[in-house]
Amino acid sequence: MMTRWGEVPIFCIIIVTFPQVVLTMCPQKCVCISEEQKVTRCDNAALTDIPALLDPRITSLTMTNCTLKRLDPDVLELYPDLEYLDLSFNKIDVLGMKIFKYQTRLRVLRLGGNQLSSLQLDSFIGLSQLQILDLSANQLGQLEPLSFSELSHLQELIVSDNLLTTLLPDTFTGLKNLQRLDLSNNRLHTIAQHLFDDVPTLHSLDLSHNNLSATEADTFAGLTSLKRLDLSSNSLVDLSFNGLNNLQYLNISYNLMQRIITSNYRSLNLLRELDLSSNQMMELATSSFDGLNSLEVLRMTNEPYLHSIKLNAFSGLKSLRKLNLSSCHVLEKIDEDAFEYGDRLEVLDLSNCRLERLPQKVAEWTNLKSLHISGNPLHCDCEMLSFLPEVLRKFSINATCFTPPWLFDKNIMQLSESCTTLNESQLSFAILGASLLILIILLLLGVCIRRHLPLSNKFSSAQCSAQNKCRSHLYSKPFLIASPTNDKSDLLSEQTCYTTTNRSTSNGFSRSDGLYDDEGYYSSVMFPAEYNAYERARPVYPIPPPAATIPQTLPKSYGDDNFRIISEYPVPITEL
Repeated sequence: MMTRWGEVPIFCIIIVTFPQVVLTMCPQKCVCISEEQKVTRCDNAALTDIPALLDPRITSLTMTNCTLKRLDPDVLELYPDLEYLDLSFNKIDVLGMKIFKYQTRLRVLRLGGNQLSSLQLDSFIGLSQLQILDLSANQLGQLEPLSFSELSHLQELIVSDNLLTTLLPDTFTGLKNLQRLDLSNNRLHTIAQHLFDDVPTLHSLDLSHNNLSATEADTFAGLTSLKRLDLSSNSLVDLSFNGLNNLQYLNISYNLMQRIITSNYRSLNLLRELDLSSNQMMELATSSFDGLNSLEVLRMTNEPYLHSIKLNAFSGLKSLRKLNLSSCHVLEKIDEDAFEYGDRLEVLDLSNCRLERLPQKVAEWTNLKSLHISGNPLHCDCEMLSFLPEVLRKFSINATCFTPPWLFDKNIMQLSESCTTLNESQLSFAILGASLLILIILLLLGVCIRRHLPLSNKFSSAQCSAQNKCRSHLYSKPFLIASPTNDKSDLLSEQTCYTTTNRSTSNGFSRSDGLYDDEGYYSSVMFPAEYNAYERARPVYPIPPPAATIPQTLPKSYGDDNFRIISEYPVPITEL
């Protein structure tokens, strides 16, 4: 009998005999509650090991931000009733084999913020009832296959903020009841095709903030129960969602997607929330979200290249309630008929874009409860002012015009009656401008006419002089008429006169066709201006007047280079 009592630790005898003494065993800076809850908290205490003199009946032990460096299996053996153990933010760098083999009732184990670099295959033996395991913010570079095979009841596994680059097949073998898996903030660049086949009950998968550039076609095919998928902050260009028939939340923001392939999303008919923010979308084409009949929330904020939203881009979204397109700084146009079920929207955020116009149908959306349009260069024309002031008053929004210049920075709510005035003003400006333009044109035309009129007169005078020279007789009547009986001047009017301009090379003659006489005078062959007229002309032989009446020398003003007097009687040029 004495032998058996000697085997019992002395502190157990003290606890049974004098339970009130237990309070004296609580370490300094710890809080121990040992009545019903049996909880011990030693946060921020300068302890390097788990205290061995705690109440062995405790069910919850928290020792965060201490200086723990190792776990002693002999000490952990003293607390078999533990259900909650939090050793986060210490300096633990290794987990020994079967370190938790006596914690068969443990449900929550938090080891985040330590210095673990690897996991041994037998580290979690004994944790058959464990439901939550937190290994975040450690230095794990790889997870060995079958590392979690003993955790058949595990529901939540957190391995975020580590150094994982790849996940090997069979990594999650044995996790038949796993519902949440957090692998965010690692360095994963690929995912094995059948990696998640061993976790068919998974509801939430977080792969955000990794280096994923692509996924296999059937990467998620086995996740038939998945409801939440976070792939944000990766380098994904395209995705396939085969098998995700029950997905309700999808976050693929901060990737490199340039377009939406409608066929890839068509199977997500239960999706309720979609975040496509901060990608590289250029435009939203027609029926971009076809098949997403259950979608209620759509976020596409901060799209730096999105410039237009086409006709029926949001068609098929019959359940859409919230749409956020804010901070799309180059978004200039939203088609008037981009929304098929816009009347069901409750929240619309178009703030900080580059929109000059809003769809006029916004005024007809009776279910709209919140509208944001600040930060847009709105153009206040009659079409906009016909509905926008009323809409802004409804939501108490103070928005201002950007254009036209005379309405810059004007409160749109105060311009509800300005449409008619604006038209009259524009019409007055147009009429005044047109009148000034016509007046300027007339003045310029008058100046041009005035400048060209002297030149035209000079040209006309030159033509008239040439014609008079052509039609004038070679001799005036005083030289040809001696008496009334010898007046033959009327016959001279029937002859054809010539000038030097009539002798052109077009008639086939040149200066070489002429002849020089003995005295060196040149005589040329002359023809009428019209050759046919020459054929019809009848010869005229004027009767010479008395010699006394003919001057021996001609005045210099009557000289002409076309002929010279070779006899006492003048001969018409037609006879030469």
